[in-house]
Amino acid sequence: MKKDAKILFPLFGLLLSIFGIHVSAEQIPMPIREPLPSNETRSNAVSVSGISSYSFTDNKELEIPLEKIPKSVSTNSEAFIPRGVSVEPMFRQIIGVDNRTRVTNTTSFPNSAIGQMVITFPNNKQYVGTTWMEGNKVAVTAGHTVYSKADGGWAKRVVFYPGRNGGLSPLGVYYATQLYTDTKYVASENSNYDWRMLRFATNVGAKTGYFGAEWTSSSQVGLNITVRGYPGEKSGQLWTASGNITGQVGYAKTNYLIDTTGGQSGAPAYYYVSGNYRAVGIHTNSYSSYNQAQRIDSSLFKIINNARSW
Repeated sequence: MKKDAKILFPLFGLLLSIFGIHVSAEQIPMPIREPLPSNETRSNAVSVSGISSYSFTDNKELEIPLEKIPKSVSTNSEAFIPRGVSVEPMFRQIIGVDNRTRVTNTTSFPNSAIGQMVITFPNNKQYVGTTWMEGNKVAVTAGHTVYSKADGGWAKRVVFYPGRNGGLSPLGVYYATQLYTDTKYVASENSNYDWRMLRFATNVGAKTGYFGAEWTSSSQVGLNITVRGYPGEKSGQLWTASGNITGQVGYAKTNYLIDTTGGQSGAPAYYYVSGNYRAVGIHTNSYSSYNQAQRIDSSLFKIINNARSW
């Protein structure tokens, strides 16, 4: 297993600028936003305390009361595969020593619904992360990828490259117009509430397809899942690995031995059932003995499922 690590800007970028050679932000290594450690522990608390939103169009932040979100009686939602988009064959993989493999058919589903983000903060620092479509205009990722007090607060620009394949962007480039994350994450960057959504002005999901999601109050230990995203050291390449859920922290976190590195934060932790791709978590953390996702519990499922109609 490889622990997520920051990738620092090389001095070489500065030298290029001195000599008048322009290199775009996507061509040079960028650091990866990592969550701050939390002193708060939870066992059965819900993963959503409230919703904070930031709009790029008018630079306004506001809070959305949870009571305004309709209650959901469902425990899962369906994935959407656009007509004419091929579906990748599903292979179950056993966890090993860095068993990640590169995915090259990035325009096939579900790969088309996963993309790399390039995030710019108010202090002009740029980072990379992973996100995945959950509706026509909404994508899901980790909260720490777009909010950072140390970097000025809310990101000032988030660029999304669905199905990115190295230097190619076969499904287009999209700019987020709205950001949503947990009010407790905005208040204290508490990693127990490390979720976030992006909203787009166009129907991105109609082209890329999107994942379904699922929550359960039962144990998920033993469920075979896949974590698929964009490691920062792989230069825009999509990489994947699979394995079983090995533990959980109440309704808050899901643990596994699936290999990840920095840049995969925000990747979907999902499984395949009866022709449907359902996310059960959002990859957020790496430790010395396991990696971890923000578990999709009933409160978070209600938010991301309802956001399909926003």
